Amino acid sequence: MKRDNYRVSVDNTYSDYAIFDLPVETDDGVTKLGEAKGYFVEWPVDMVFFVDKGETTPKKAKSISLKETVDSCGYKSGESSTVKGKGGKCSELSEKIVEILGDYCSMLYYYMISGEGDYDTTSISLKAPLFYQDQDKQFFLTSTDVYEFLREAWANVSLIHVYILFLVEERISLFQISEIKFQCPQRISAAEIKSDPSEVSMYLRNAFLAELNKKDAHCKFILASYYEECRLKGNAFKKSKVQLLFIRMECAQQRGSTKCGYYVMRYMYEIVSSHRYCKDKLQEEYMERDASYNDEEINEVREQWAKFFRITYLLKD
Repeated sequence: MKRDNYRVSVDNTYSDYAIFDLPVETDDGVTKLGEAKGYFVEWPVDMVFFVDKGETTPKKAKSISLKETVDSCGYKSGESSTVKGKGGKCSELSEKIVEILGDYCSMLYYYMISGEGDYDTTSISLKAPLFYQDQDKQFFLTSTDVYEFLREAWANVSLIHVYILFLVEERISLFQISEIKFQCPQRISAAEIKSDPSEVSMYLRNAFLAELNKKDAHCKFILASYYEECRLKGNAFKKSKVQLLFIRMECAQQRGSTKCGYYVMRYMYEIVSSHRYCKDKLQEEYMERDASYNDEEINEVREQWAKFFRITYLLKD
């Protein structure tokens, strides 16, 4: 997504503006505003206004945080920016998209449009130790998030959270011996950095120091879906006897910027999967690449996500 754009939901359109071109064409080819109802689209920052409930006139755009407007991933006190589907059902996809869904994505889709349950909002718990938090947290995944996922559109932070939980369950023996840990994607997201960069820096510092200060064996790898503008200022670890070893590794390079979230998930999957066989030499064994991930590689993590989410959160009762 372009840096000067916001991701906004098109809830309703005025008929007079239906024929206007979208600033950026959607992933499945929608170009007109009138055809984009129910979609998330890119919109120029200077054309977005924030209005409080009860106000009838737009107000000047304010500094925003992730839980306010960018996606649905917010802690319990946050507000969801996604629009709930009617009756808790996932919005229906075009026949063209349904035909190319993998088996588990199809099962998730048909389950969510069946009307058998209310899937507007799914509450998901995050255990504090897993993400270097002071206390357990909750975030919410909406039917709109799932709709966007199934369209292989924007994969927001909430989807990455769910995928991390899948990796933990899938490789539970690996995580039980504390060789790999994660930093919270929401805490180091682009919106959080823009809102309070010092808070993000402090979170990173405390997470790293928590491992360095352990008397017993600390984890070998910390995975973080970093944002390019996030940097630790100064040497936060200069007083530590044990120093962190930063390893530069590159995953596949996408062409364009439409699948960032799926690339993050695929890269985490490769690191976690490869770690079992690398004998402490991950940086030597992992094969870096410049080529993009192919459809099969991206679809593999999408299928994993869909299966895990449906079984763990929709069928749990």
